[in-house]
This record gives sequence, structure tokens and C-alpha cells, in this order.
Amino acid sequence: MNKIKQKKSILLLLSTIFLFFQQGFGQSPNCAVNAGLDKNICSNQTLTLTASAGNPLFSPADHQWSLVTGASPVTFTAPTSLTTNVTGFGPGTYIFQFRSRCSNGDYATDLVVVRVKSTPAAFAGSNISICTPGAVTLNANTVSSPSTGTWSAGAGTFVPD
Repeated sequence: MNKIKQKKSILLLLSTIFLFFQQGFGQSPNCAVNAGLDKNICSNQTLTLTASAGNPLFSPADHQWSLVTGASPVTFTAPTSLTTNVTGFGPGTYIFQFRSRCSNGDYATDLVVVRVKSTPAAFAGSNISICTPGAVTLNANTVSSPSTGTWSAGAGTFVPD
């Protein structure tokens, strides 16, 4: 074999090996999933996770949401559905995984990061009706440090503010 044919054969072999390794030893999923965009929420909120899964999928559908890492245990309302609500957060960063089985039996997965902030729970009190002009006493709870609270209204004044 001449040197040019030998070099072409080696290049073809190396290209084939590269493609083989790039696709995960020939075992890449034949479908795609998307766990959605990363989110920021407050600790008192319910999180809604919505995924999408592309064809061809395994039949019947085989979807699964799971918590990969997070500061506290959470509860899924529908962990085997494309959409699920999640509750039970403490402040911190959570990583969720969505996976779905493809028609070839492999699983496709995607991750979503959720950052949970502390909730500076402010409550301004119950609604009050007054006849103008008049004064009313407003009572609110004290928010936790480092948060602060300020009263505001369209035409009123506050003593003390």
C-alpha cells in the first residue's frame, strides 16, 4: 500500500474512533429532553417544573423527576409526569433532574437549577375602611434582618414612618 492510501486509512480510522467516543460509545439516546430554564423562587413558594421530551420516546411514557442535590427534602406532586409541583424548600440551591426513556431503551436526561431565597415575610395587617378625613392605626409585623420595611400610600402620611 502506498503512503498516501495508508495516511487516508489512518485518518478515516481516527475519525471513526473520534465519532465513536464523542457519541458515548455508540449508546447515545435517540431522543431529547429539556428540564426547562433555571429558576429563582422564595422559600414559601410552590415550584412548578415543566419538561419537554422529544420523539421517539418509549411507549408507554417513562418520565421521572428527581432531586439531585438540595438543602432539604422536597415533595413532588407528580414525579412521573412532564409537569410537577414541588414544595418543602428551605433556602439554598437545588438541582433537579428530568429523565425520559427513549424508544431504543436508553435514558435522556437534563438538569434544572433552582435557587431558593429566604422569604422576608411582611404582613401589613387586615384591611381597614375609614371615612375621610381620619386617622387609623396600622399594625404590621417586624421583618427579619437584613430586610427592612417601609409604609407607603398614594396620598397618606405616616407618623412615624
